[in-house]
Order: sequence, then structure tokens, then C-alpha cells
Amino acid sequence: MTISYFPIGDKIGPRIYTPVGPVDTVNGPFYEYRVGSVIAEGDGGAEFVYVKFTATAGQVLNQGDLLVIDNNFTALKATSTNALLGMKAGTFFVGGRFGGPQSAPFSFTFKTAGDYGLWVQTDGTSLLNVASTGVVQKTVTTTATAGQADAPTGGPAVGTKTLFGAFLPAASYTFTADTTNTSKVLKNISTVTGIYPNQAVSGTGIAANSTIVSIDGNPGAYTITLNNAATATGSTITITATGYLEAYLNDAFVSAAN
Repeated sequence: MTISYFPIGDKIGPRIYTPVGPVDTVNGPFYEYRVGSVIAEGDGGAEFVYVKFTATAGQVLNQGDLLVIDNNFTALKATSTNALLGMKAGTFFVGGRFGGPQSAPFSFTFKTAGDYGLWVQTDGTSLLNVASTGVVQKTVTTTATAGQADAPTGGPAVGTKTLFGAFLPAASYTFTADTTNTSKVLKNISTVTGIYPNQAVSGTGIAANSTIVSIDGNPGAYTITLNNAATATGSTITITATGYLEAYLNDAFVSAAN
């Protein structure tokens, strides 16, 4: 599965959909769209809604971070506390992926505090920020961590909120690669199916707390750059990726308190 993307068209512009702002409704910049506008133009069953998001300086949103949307189309990084029953749920969207994995930025840093306009994906194939305990065919819920969901083996945890219409088809993805001691670059990647920037990775010779920074190259010659250097040299090492996983959203919303 590949996450939904927008073809280049006249409705939403090129494939990089960075937030606009901080918005000044008197002097500009203004919202590109009226908040609450819905676009259903992408592939993979995609649907997107334009919302207002209040950011702090230096805040980072990653593609797939879980957001909830209130009746004024104001979005919040979802937690078990601020996700209220009936709120629409979706994921932060800055671009899709069709073909080469480098076709989207996957992160945005708000350099200035204020209100921004951004796109939230509410339907279709999407990345979703999930705890590493996420498993197939378990109920997806909020967590105490802002922007993160979960699908725990034991079922919904007390105090969480259930997200109806969110489905995780996989708990993790694996690939093989060659590592070089003190190098951040993985080579001879076996597959990039299900592999995306910001995922946590683990395996022999992979330093603790390592994540994927970027996926570069072309089919058959991909390389992956990590935030930490490898601690050993190895060939065809099995590496497990967790954290930001492919999910399917079907008009997801906060449906129950656990």
C-alpha cells in the first residue's frame, strides 16, 4: 500500500502542501481556503479538509500525526484528554507518495507562533503516528502522547478514546540493508514498501532511538539516512520499522470513551 497523494491539479496546487501562516486576517497572509473546505481529489480514497491550527514557535508536525477537529474546524494534536466525543479525526498532510519515496517532505516546522491553515486527511490510505504496540485488527485509540494513536494487544486502555473508522493493517514493516560502522547511511535496501521518514528503526548494529531521516535514490538503488550512525558493519541486516505506519481512514471520528 502507498499513502494517498494529490495529482497536480487546479484545486490544491503542486504536491507540497505546507501550512500557510501565521495568518493575519487583516493584513495577510490569508487562509488559502475557507476553513472547513473539503477536497476529494486524491487517489486511494483520499479526502482532505482545510483547518485552522494554532502553533507555537519551533513546533514540528510530522506527516501522519493524529489530529482532532472541532465544530469550528480548529485542529488539535489529539490526546485522550482533548479528543472529545464526536470530533472528526484525521492526519496531518504535507504530501503523498507515488513512485519515489522522496516525493514528499513528511515534516513541517513552524518558525513563528500563530494560527495557520493546513490540510488534514480524513479518508483514504494515510500514515498514522502509532505507538509500537499497534497490532492488526485491534481497536485504534488515542493516547496521552499528543498526535499519537495506539492499537494495543489487550484492547483499549482506560481513559483513552476510541477512533471509529481507523484501521491499521500492519503493526510494523521490515526490510534488509547493509550497515557501516559510524555511518548514518543504510545501503542495498531490499524494499521501501511501508517504509517512511520519521519511523523508528531497530536491528543489529542500529543505535538506540534511531529514526529514518530520508529515503533517497531510485528503484533498485535506494539508500536510507538515519538520525544516528550505525554501531556495527553488517550485510543483509533485518531492520524493523515502527511508529508511522500505513493506515486506512474511513471518515474517522472520536466515537467512545474507554
